[in-house]
Amino acid sequence: MNNQKIKSSDFGSFEPDFLALISRYKLEEKKEDILKYAAEAILGKTDEVAMAEKLISDLKLDFGVAADFAYDLRVDILEKIKKEEIEAIKKNIKDREAQEYSPLAISDELIKKIGYKPKDKVFRKRFDDAIFSYLKDIRDMEELEDILTRSTKIGGVGLSKDAFYDLENLLIDKKKEISEKGVDMAKIISDYESQFKSGEFKDVKEEEIDVAAKPERLSSEEGRTVSEDVTIDKLLQAKGIEFEKLSRKEEIKKDLLEKEDSFAPQARAWEDKAKEGQSLLAREIEEKEDFLESKEEIAPPPVIKEEIKKETEPKEQEAVKETGAVLPAAMPQPQTPPSQTKPLEPEEKQPFLKKSFPAARPRVEDVKFASKLYGPIDELAAFKIEDLRRLSKNPQEAVNKIKDKLELLEEESLIKRIEGIKALKASPLYKIYADIMNKAIKEGKPFDQVLQENPVLSPEEFKAIMELNKSLKY
Repeated sequence: MNNQKIKSSDFGSFEPDFLALISRYKLEEKKEDILKYAAEAILGKTDEVAMAEKLISDLKLDFGVAADFAYDLRVDILEKIKKEEIEAIKKNIKDREAQEYSPLAISDELIKKIGYKPKDKVFRKRFDDAIFSYLKDIRDMEELEDILTRSTKIGGVGLSKDAFYDLENLLIDKKKEISEKGVDMAKIISDYESQFKSGEFKDVKEEEIDVAAKPERLSSEEGRTVSEDVTIDKLLQAKGIEFEKLSRKEEIKKDLLEKEDSFAPQARAWEDKAKEGQSLLAREIEEKEDFLESKEEIAPPPVIKEEIKKETEPKEQEAVKETGAVLPAAMPQPQTPPSQTKPLEPEEKQPFLKKSFPAARPRVEDVKFASKLYGPIDELAAFKIEDLRRLSKNPQEAVNKIKDKLELLEEESLIKRIEGIKALKASPLYKIYADIMNKAIKEGKPFDQVLQENPVLSPEEFKAIMELNKSLKY
């Protein structure tokens, strides 16, 4: 696939201003790359600080030249471009991107490199749809492998495992390239699909199988007899049944009915017995369920004294009736006064004196900590200059440890690495670095002077972070 370059003509009426700015700094040999960075600035994909960093890291320009060029580009050109002109430039650049990253061209390139030969348009469309869904982030790599290596008989493409592994590496590289250039691949593919929806693939349809369809009826040529030609003899002849066998049908039917009548009383008796047994068992189960589910509380047992009294009274009355004797009244027993025991006096406890704290000093128990789980991405998002110094006294070694964290995320998945880079670029550490870069470029001061005025970073730390920033690619 040809690598389309941004042309100066894409900038419309501002083409002379771009060429004059490039000539002023004697950068004609690097014009194509500079135009690409300028296009990214117009599209809002980068700012002047990031652009200056790219000019330093990618084109090896001197810091002063890169900072001055980025400043003049913003003041002399970007701030003067009107909204309508920006939209026209964006359209020119996006049209060129659509040519460079044409979905059909990407698919052709992948097919050629892995040696896949689609049998027809149906299989080519299956392959394209699967690839495009991956590039649009609809399918992940595992789902893509499933559809591409699946048998063609069940809606797959039928790729071999080796061919898919080659395709996987190619797709990862292509997606990384698309991400680094900030190309809106989802929109390009959507435009392509809507463009060809009623075009090339209009007549390409997957074979549909109606599993609920009724089988086709036999035609008259396949032995079907119709209208007045239908006779018993012809039907028997068509089905290959002998007439003699058919004549015994009534005899067999009569014999079966007689056997059924003789067996009916016994069958009904078994059925009634089963129903009776079932009803008895059902009633027993219902009674047990009612007992278990009863909500009535069982009364507590009566007091023992009352029971004894009730038992002795009838016996005494019976004895009086038999002998006629009158029982003497029971002598009242003297009631012994309860022993006046002195209640145990509780031991006098010494008062507990709490230790007093100064009023101005907050108590530890009043401090509440909000518990929060931190993952590696959260750690990068909250990274501070103190954390960098805590990793190592040598700034370069500390930066290398940050790179190791990103490599661990990349081993898990490329998306995790991208999330880690975005988190790091949103961290307090990166904000300090970006503020210094921004101030140096806007005021046209060297880094050393800015660091002396605001010594939040040492020169060694700033240089190490700059090297780290150059390696932060999606």
